[in-house]
Amino acid sequence: PWLVVSTTDGLWAANPDGSNLAQLTQGEFWQGDLAGAVQPGGNQVVLLTSEGDRYHQLRLSLLSLPDGRIQKITDLTNPQTELGGDASPGDTSIEGVRAIADKTSYAWSPDGTKLAFIGLMDGPTAELYLYDTALNKITRVSQDDAQNFWPSWSPDGENILFFGADSFGTGAGYAMKGVWSANGDGTNV
Repeated sequence: PWLVVSTTDGLWAANPDGSNLAQLTQGEFWQGDLAGAVQPGGNQVVLLTSEGDRYHQLRLSLLSLPDGRIQKITDLTNPQTELGGDASPGDTSIEGVRAIADKTSYAWSPDGTKLAFIGLMDGPTAELYLYDTALNKITRVSQDDAQNFWPSWSPDGENILFFGADSFGTGAGYAMKGVWSANGDGTNV
């Protein structure tokens, strides 16, 4: 097990007792929920990165502990889904990016072999994907008109629960679309 801390100076790791503190990245290289970023029973940390600001050129990568090697898994947007300068809250383009950058957008399976994550790789809405660490393979799970977010695994790893919204609002709450479940292999949504 590792203790991982994010600061404005970078990402740091240490043994659970705080010994052997080491800086893994320079600068603000990481976004998301740090508590769920460390692979259960493994040695990888999810990195959600962007260029310029937190909404452009989003990427999903894994950082290996303790060597700090970074492996890019995928771009989370493509040229058609990349956020334009004229987008505003409520627009499909910004709501999809917000589903990735502002919400909990990934979750490790309890055994650490799969990573559920949200991406905009295949269309205008944020969808759920699975990354299999053993096969180095990405599988699209959802295909709906909601902005999917907050994937969560059942304790036995047999199911994934995720939510969908039309809009994340500007402070008054989400315009919820629904809640979905899928088998842990991404089937039977």
